[in-house]
Amino acid sequence: MRRTVLAGAAAVASVVVIGTAIALVLQGRPGATGSIASTTLTPSPYVDPSGLAGSPSGDHSPSLGATAIPTPSIQPSSAPPPFDVVLEGDAVTAAGTLLESSTGTVTLCTQPVAMGTAGEGTSSVGCAEHTMVEVTGLDVHSLPGHQEIDSWVSSYVRVNGTWSDGTIAASSAETTEPPQGPGRRTVPCPTPPDGWPGAAPSTASDDPVSRLEATITHSPDVYSGLWVASIGENDETALVVGTVGDVDTTRDELSAIFPYNLCVIAVDFSLVELQSAEHGLETVGRTWQSVIDPTIDRVRVTTAVLDASTAEALAPYADQIVVDVTVIHAR
Repeated sequence: MRRTVLAGAAAVASVVVIGTAIALVLQGRPGATGSIASTTLTPSPYVDPSGLAGSPSGDHSPSLGATAIPTPSIQPSSAPPPFDVVLEGDAVTAAGTLLESSTGTVTLCTQPVAMGTAGEGTSSVGCAEHTMVEVTGLDVHSLPGHQEIDSWVSSYVRVNGTWSDGTIAASSAETTEPPQGPGRRTVPCPTPPDGWPGAAPSTASDDPVSRLEATITHSPDVYSGLWVASIGENDETALVVGTVGDVDTTRDELSAIFPYNLCVIAVDFSLVELQSAEHGLETVGRTWQSVIDPTIDRVRVTTAVLDASTAEALAPYADQIVVDVTVIHAR
C-alpha cells in the first residue's frame, strides 16, 4: 500500500492506492467537497431536505416558509449505539460493495465510486477511507459482480464473519438490497392555530431567507442551524430553526424577519458548541468523517469500525455525536 498526498485549493487529499482501488479522504478545510470525500465541514447553517450541508439557492419560494408553535427537542436519529465497541474475535457483519484489486486484496466499501484516471488513461474504482474495511477468506468471484479494469467489483452484499486484526475474517456473504437514500424530513412542529402562513414569495424585493440565515449565522451561540422540512404529504415545506434559548421569544423575533412557514424548536446544543466538538474531532487525527447535522443537533461521525481505540477517542464527545459505522456486531 502506498500513500500519496495531493495539495489542492479546497483541501488536502490523502489517497490510498490498493491495486487500482483508490480511497480518498479530504481533510480539514471548510468548503472541501467531493462525492466520496470524508471532510470536516463548518457549513452554513442551512441544510437541504436530504440533510446535506449547503447554501440556499437564489429562489426559495417553492420550498420555504413562518410561524409555528413550540415543540419538544429533536432527538438524534437512529444509529448504531455510540459505544457498541467491536473487540477482537467478535462476530460482526457489514454491508457494501466488495472490491478485489489486482493483488488479491479484498476491500468492502459502503459507496464505491469511479475515480476517473489512475494513470495512462485507465480508470479505477475507489471508496472513502473512513468507511472501508479489508475482508479475508472470501472468494468474491462467487458473488455477482463485474470486472472494472483490473479490479473485481461485486454487487451490494452483506458480509458476515469475525473481527480479526483489523479485518473481517468472512464466514459468509450474500447479496442484499442497498439502503434507500435519506428522504425529506417531516416538520417537527404541529400546525399553527391559524394554519401555515405560506412560502416566501419569489418576487420579494429582498431575500427573506437570506435575512433569516444571516440572523442565525450572527448568533451561533443561540441557534443550532437552519433546515428544510416537509409539511404533510404535499410539496409544502417550512424552515426549521433550532435554538437553545426560549422558543416562544425566538419564534416571535424570527417571525418578524421571516413571516412565512417557520418552525422553531428547542435543541440541546448551539452551533458554537457543535463547532467546538467538530473541531476537537478534526484534531484527533483519526480516519473518520465528522459533519455537523442540524437536523439532529449533533455532529455525525462516520467511521469504519468502532473498536476500543476509536471509542476511547470519541468518549469526550459522546453527548454531542451520533456514530455511523460500517462494521457492526452480528445480531
